[in-house]
Amino acid sequence: MIDLHCHVLPGVDDGPETWEEALALGARLADEGVTLAVATPHFFWARSPNPDPMMIRAHLARLNHALQGRLRLLPGAEVRIVPEVRDWAGRLTSSSANGDRALLLAGTSSVLLELPPEIVPPGVERLFFELLTVGVRPILAHPERNSAIRRRPERLRRFVEQGCYIQVDAPSLLGDHGQEARRAALRWIEAELVHVVASDAHGLRARPPKLRRAWEEIVRAYGEAVARALFIENPKAIVEGRDLA
Repeated sequence: MIDLHCHVLPGVDDGPETWEEALALGARLADEGVTLAVATPHFFWARSPNPDPMMIRAHLARLNHALQGRLRLLPGAEVRIVPEVRDWAGRLTSSSANGDRALLLAGTSSVLLELPPEIVPPGVERLFFELLTVGVRPILAHPERNSAIRRRPERLRRFVEQGCYIQVDAPSLLGDHGQEARRAALRWIEAELVHVVASDAHGLRARPPKLRRAWEEIVRAYGEAVARALFIENPKAIVEGRDLA
């Protein structure tokens, strides 16, 4: 499996606090069948300062070395949709945008974006349009956990029609974020509105990866072909910079 969303870097956000915890999380991901993962620390998030992109790369190099090939980690970010994001998007086409492009997933032209939990901020459709116009694909992280989207799922369909990809959390499929989130995620998979399932793992005690159990849930409900698309084929295409079929 390929995991596009996990918080595995130590001491940068609400993921692992120590190197030992980070290595244990990386080993657990490998045990669950993950061969490639994108580390996505929070950006534009009030609970922690934005991590330095150079520090992220240094942490990744150390983790990759310690994991000895069991799991390959790539750089990325989970970007909270706040007013600063529009300024960031406007800088992406400038010649000095290398630091800003560090927020993209695995060096591609895709960005993982996170809504606040209770609302859809005004102007989200315009932000998605601006990103797509400069060649950046928005991937919306865990909308099943957003109560406003659950109440008005037609907005999710409009985001997809606009060109966004949708990622749901593996624990949501198992009821960890409540039954409403679970039912919404399963309905959207059945309606072909979901492109990727990811772990959104933060550690082994709080929010551990549950990709294997989620895989089994999807295979039971929709068959192995759907599971392969959500856990393997679509995330592989994204990290390789290819459009989805």
